[in-house]
Amino acid sequence: MVRSAALRAWPRRWGLVAALLLSVAAGPAGANSAPAPVGPGRIAVVGTHPTGIVGVLARHGLPRDILLDYQLRDPDVLAGYDLLIVAGISPGILTALPAMEQLLQRGGSLLVDCSVTQAVALRLTADRRAPGLARLLACTTRPVSAFRPARDANPPLPGIERGTTFPAPKESLVPRLVAPEQTTILAEYFTPQARRARQAARFPNVPPPDGVAAAILLVRHGPGKVILCGPAIALSTALQGRDYDRLVLAMLHLLSDGRAVPQLEPEGPRLRRKQSGRSLQAQGKAPAEDAAPDDEAEANTPPPVPERPPGPGKRGPIPRGFTLVEEEPATEFNLSGQLGGKQVELLLNHWNAANTLQVTLGAEGVRVVHTTAGKARGLARVKTPVRPGTPFVVKVRHARLLVIAGTVVAAARLEGVSRGAIAVRGAVTAPRYQPVEPALFSDDFMRTSDEDGGWETHGGTWKTAPVQNPNLGANPFSYRVEAGAAPAVALMGYPYWDEYRCSVAARPESEGGAVGLGLYARDEANMLFFRARVRPAAAPLAEGFSLVRLVNGKLQTVCHSAGGLLPGQWYRLEVKAEGPWIGAFVDGEKVLAARDTTFTGGRIALRVEQGAARFDDVLVEPAAAPRPSGHRFVGRVPAFAGVADVDSWAGPATAWEASPDTAGLFWRRGLFLGDVGLRFAVPPLPDGGEAMLLLDGDCRSLAAGYALHLRRSGGGLALELRHQGRAIGRASVPASEGVSLSLRRAGTRVLGLVEDRVVLKAPYAGGGGGRVALRAVGFRPRLSRVALWAANVRDYTFDTAPVDWWVGSGEWDVTNRWSCTPDWSWFGGYSPEVAAIWHKWPLRGDVVLDLYAAPKMIGDGPRRREQFADFNAVLCGDGSNIDSGYAFLVGEQGRGARILRRGQVVAENPRFRFFGQGHNRWANIRVEKQGAILRLTVEGQVVLQWADPVPLAAGYAGIWTRNNGIILPRITLYYAAAGAELLSVRR
Repeated sequence: MVRSAALRAWPRRWGLVAALLLSVAAGPAGANSAPAPVGPGRIAVVGTHPTGIVGVLARHGLPRDILLDYQLRDPDVLAGYDLLIVAGISPGILTALPAMEQLLQRGGSLLVDCSVTQAVALRLTADRRAPGLARLLACTTRPVSAFRPARDANPPLPGIERGTTFPAPKESLVPRLVAPEQTTILAEYFTPQARRARQAARFPNVPPPDGVAAAILLVRHGPGKVILCGPAIALSTALQGRDYDRLVLAMLHLLSDGRAVPQLEPEGPRLRRKQSGRSLQAQGKAPAEDAAPDDEAEANTPPPVPERPPGPGKRGPIPRGFTLVEEEPATEFNLSGQLGGKQVELLLNHWNAANTLQVTLGAEGVRVVHTTAGKARGLARVKTPVRPGTPFVVKVRHARLLVIAGTVVAAARLEGVSRGAIAVRGAVTAPRYQPVEPALFSDDFMRTSDEDGGWETHGGTWKTAPVQNPNLGANPFSYRVEAGAAPAVALMGYPYWDEYRCSVAARPESEGGAVGLGLYARDEANMLFFRARVRPAAAPLAEGFSLVRLVNGKLQTVCHSAGGLLPGQWYRLEVKAEGPWIGAFVDGEKVLAARDTTFTGGRIALRVEQGAARFDDVLVEPAAAPRPSGHRFVGRVPAFAGVADVDSWAGPATAWEASPDTAGLFWRRGLFLGDVGLRFAVPPLPDGGEAMLLLDGDCRSLAAGYALHLRRSGGGLALELRHQGRAIGRASVPASEGVSLSLRRAGTRVLGLVEDRVVLKAPYAGGGGGRVALRAVGFRPRLSRVALWAANVRDYTFDTAPVDWWVGSGEWDVTNRWSCTPDWSWFGGYSPEVAAIWHKWPLRGDVVLDLYAAPKMIGDGPRRREQFADFNAVLCGDGSNIDSGYAFLVGEQGRGARILRRGQVVAENPRFRFFGQGHNRWANIRVEKQGAILRLTVEGQVVLQWADPVPLAAGYAGIWTRNNGIILPRITLYYAAAGAELLSVRR
């Protein structure tokens, strides 16, 4: 053990707070664990394999700016940080050693994972007399070994017991002991006694203390501190999912004098190489925290249909002359039959003679009468005669009634209807009672072709189409069909399904033919269906869209409009039936509507004529069910995400950015420009504890925007709503074991809620910064208990078909990223020219396009190409020309960045480079327009910014590459307003 007495007197960058902080750090997490009174400091990460380290910092709520290699050469950039983590040494980092020296001379700290590429290793060992950091960074290799805290380390690794053993990393290096008097050995490799002799002979220049080799060194370097980590923990966490969290936190604790301490309860699955949540679930190992929060599960479950109450007075018998059909019917049911003579009387919900619901139909039309307490009240009257032999159906729902008899339709609202029997009198043939439930069904075809999933197919060839390994891919299955001369039809559902809407993602795969979506199907030859013809050219077909009645195999067009679908594009097709009204939609836009009563209920159908198509994401739900709006973010990892995904774009914690200056404060990534709501299931607060939610902030000051504070005050909880730092409302809340706290912007109001009940409210003043934040004082929050809903946001991880995106050029589909490891697959595109996609909706005002990207490996064998280059974006474009609007060119042929306005260069940064080692990394790219300001950000670092004197107002957002392949695991759009001119319908 070598240690200098001077080590105890090191200058500390955070010396004023060190005495308060040394006792706080990597101890057991829990509600009573108080974070540091000041923020954790500014931490940056760089290197060949930073992803795993970034994941550690995110999981534990610590700041984590990612720097690009070229930025390290700028001392002014490094001057903004207290601590720099080098997660593997690259050639670019070697050129930045002078700037890193300046960081240390200012009292900063450096944590270096000493793993290096072979070229870097040769440069470091070429001259052992190299000055400064270069001399420190030269390491020797050793066989892969486990390691443990050094027995006599002073200071020791905080929070780690002396007997702890860390697993062997992917690589093991021995850092050079350059200045023994200024060095503390924090950890050491160890091997069995039999191997120690061989180890010493092989590495004679590394004197192992007590028969072991140094693994981690703490070195005083001028006013600063350096930790040299020989075990390749960055590489092992990034690629293999090894758990070195406690070790990383302990080293940060030492380098920051106790300031950088965990601020979150770590959550999410801990994945290893070639694992995903889906693969763990298949093995019965899915982590508990990957389940949906209770409130989300409830939100996705339709409310139960209320039971009808008993009627007033004693229940009586059915009147004389009536025939009982059902003594105790369900709340919702259908009663069907055929009129056999002049008139039929139907008693529905008959409690007694003074309380009953009666429907009469016949030569005098249809009449609906509700009798309550002996007083009859007409609810509906249609005078059109119903002729003998006409089939009819009466649909009774909780709050409405619908009678369909041939082409005659009568509707009524129901209020105060009691329980009761069903009975009939008169000329009725085969009366049939059918209890019904809301039509609810979904299918993502996540199965092999050996399973039909309950679909009944007729004609054509139907099969599920997998993409690579289904456990490791986004949306790995779809339902593919090839139809010949006869139509191909697949049926699903129940004959009693009615009053529903059905949607499906559809992609035509051949020129010509038609794709159809049917409803109220009795069989493959009887139904209504929406037919969308496939057009080979851009011009719409005169009857491209039509609503078709199919009776006993014979077709009759009900209505039609111009349009059609293009092959190779994904669309969202929908049909909707409400009473006699039938509507058809493409990507949410109504293209057809008609009244038709040929069929009154039935199954759904997928249909293809003379061609091939793929279907996905079938959804059936009640026609009256509210449509989802906006987007809801919950703390859950996509099922197909792997270890590098969880540590970058997919992890719940990576979406929240810890403040370096204020303890327990987290800003949510993104710009929320419309209605928004933040909900936090707050645990029991300790004395002095506080939870805060903030909307419309500016990411700089807690005084900006609207903040809702919940504090523990004596035996109760104090609630306060603030605007711009000034209290505008106060309330008291009884103390409990935990409380649900919500803050919402809803139109012109701001609402503070406790247990989903409005407690405080204020008018919304507008003009805020659009940022959202969460703060916890006195406890470490769990992000799985935080839900965020936002109106003007579209978030895509492509676990469903990409129906909101229009292919402008190139080939786009779910595809593998690496030809060397083809199991993993995401949404991506490729072209030797330009591969471009466009969001189908135009966006107005402020807009942010945030995406994660990586290159698709092109080719196979020794001629494979994988290049971080030409990851470009467009805002305010025209939906077809990549030079329209604002074009952001990022890494053209691997270098530089530019902003173009309608084809003219207005700003450029020739110094920009993507990271050199990107084989297992994702690049985060954000382009934004806020007012007149255009900004390009890569990995959180502003690369370009320009003010347009005449800003463009609106247009389409796009992503493209040139002579390359691009993989896109996540795209998020934030916008002020969306337009209505869909790319998919206008063309």
